[in-house]
Amino acid sequence: MSVRIARDYRERHWRIADVPPLTLGEHMRPAVLGMFVPVTMALGACAAGNGGDGAEVSEEACGYDQRTLMPAIEAAIPSDATARMTMEMSGAGMEVAFDAVIAYTPTGAEMELTSHTPGEEFALVVADNRFFISDSSSSSMYQEIDSSDPAAAQLRNQVASMDLTSTFAAWNAGLENVEQVGEEEIDGERVCHYSLRVNTAEAAAAEGESPPGGMPETINYELFLTMEDLMRRVRFEMNGIKAEMNASNWNEPVDIKVPRRR
Repeated sequence: MSVRIARDYRERHWRIADVPPLTLGEHMRPAVLGMFVPVTMALGACAAGNGGDGAEVSEEACGYDQRTLMPAIEAAIPSDATARMTMEMSGAGMEVAFDAVIAYTPTGAEMELTSHTPGEEFALVVADNRFFISDSSSSSMYQEIDSSDPAAAQLRNQVASMDLTSTFAAWNAGLENVEQVGEEEIDGERVCHYSLRVNTAEAAAAEGESPPGGMPETINYELFLTMEDLMRRVRFEMNGIKAEMNASNWNEPVDIKVPRRR
């Protein structure tokens, strides 16, 4: 059973790692994910009050620029942040949705995640640095992936792509332009809308990598921040693929536990 699940997981779900940002492997790294991004699962560098590269942060509402935007975002996130992340991605014959609750710690991240594609569902729990998968989010029984299984390394890398520290570092390195669009609302919440242009090669280099084949030279992101400078929404379009990620319930209590195993 574990072999089948792991195989299906790789073949049906992690193929999306071949597209860009937001929360999936290698393309996310370069672009931000390069959009939600990569591989060291530690938010310690983003402890509350830590203003990134030390740039002075503007206090004007929706007034950040290329120099002050990333430091403001980094300073807003505590090292023990929690959040709910949802993402929808479609295009190029693909449609996928994620829903995850994530708890960041100084040593890594824990999460409960469900993935939905037409006719398919997948559930992942990361707890105590262990990985558990199920082919149904409604099932109370999970299969633990042995650390020696090749799927474990792949899962670890993909989960690491949810790390905001690496995402911010990639964005900061590749950021070419920040445009202040203005104040808007998302579900009744006031947000600041910014348009970002990120150089994919520079973003990838910040993580010691090269852009995957087929990546454009730059990617444009629409970023929405709360009045507390927390990410509320990010969206992008690239090579016919559209994606939108939403973050909510920042720093609310979560309880992620090792699930029952088969």
